[in-house]
Amino acid sequence: AYEESAALVADRPSSHAKARSMAALGQSLMVRSQLARAQPLLRAAIDVARSVEDRSVEGHAVCSLGAVLGELGQIDEATEALERALAIARAEGDFEEVGRVHVNLSSVLVAAGRCEEAVAVARDGVEHAFETGLMLTYGRAVAGNGAEALLLLGRWDEALALLSRLDNLPGEDIGT
Repeated sequence: AYEESAALVADRPSSHAKARSMAALGQSLMVRSQLARAQPLLRAAIDVARSVEDRSVEGHAVCSLGAVLGELGQIDEATEALERALAIARAEGDFEEVGRVHVNLSSVLVAAGRCEEAVAVARDGVEHAFETGLMLTYGRAVAGNGAEALLLLGRWDEALALLSRLDNLPGEDIGT
């Protein structure tokens, strides 16, 4: 569906729909690890989003690009992109995108061995997820990233404390 949507707008002038379609396809390629295809498409989506002044789509595409760059080992560029995406999401009041950025940024930092930074990002992400009701989605992922970083640092008790924040979340089947 993403491929079809992007194909429909490929030859059209820049628009919000074109930016959204390209960013969505780029994210889909990113999660399927088709990084060589995702990177140029996401850069183009960012350009289109900027040209139509769609900050929300720009931020979404920048977040996906940051994740792609992290997977490609371009850590400094990845973290810069993800920090920019976080600033855009906060400015736009897009609390779900803020959650998504926390997950991707903490993941990139753990993979790069920058565990102290990953812990800080993850803790911010968990607090954000609690405040916005996103613990069942982004909160779980970012808590896992934070726990991984803490385990790599040998801080087992802190990892357990962070993961205990996931106990008995609303909507969870707690076996009663």
